[in-house]
Amino acid sequence: MRKGQAALEFLTTYGWAFLVILVMIGALAGFGILSPKNLLPNRCNLGPELSCEEAQVTYNNSLVYVIRNSMSDSIKINSETATIDGTSIGAACSISPATLVPGTTTTITCPYTANGLPVKGDKAKIAVEIKYTPVGKALEQSVKGEIFQSVQ
Repeated sequence: MRKGQAALEFLTTYGWAFLVILVMIGALAGFGILSPKNLLPNRCNLGPELSCEEAQVTYNNSLVYVIRNSMSDSIKINSETATIDGTSIGAACSISPATLVPGTTTTITCPYTANGLPVKGDKAKIAVEIKYTPVGKALEQSVKGEIFQSVQ
């Protein structure tokens, strides 16, 4: 009879401890402390051809990022598209300068045109595609990448 009571008390004690741990994890998740978006660092990846130097996403305004030509040929950037979950965020992105010699940088600015895009204080995950043509060549090529940045 005493053996059963000791086993029940043992299991009850561990049950309460387990319940307290679950409540604590739930509270941390509810307040956003355990959100992966808060734990992951900002990043800007476009691949080895065009390296992303820096990026800035502003609330209800624009996406601005700087890329460097890491190739051995000069290139002319033809177009740029930026999307969040398949929704295009940029109308006419301005690229200045559009022709890059090896090792130089250019700034790409895309104003938002759709509603309900990045929320201030959150992190935006933006898919980017840049289409370019090497100078002296005829075929257009493209580079796809991702910008994961805090919205300011």
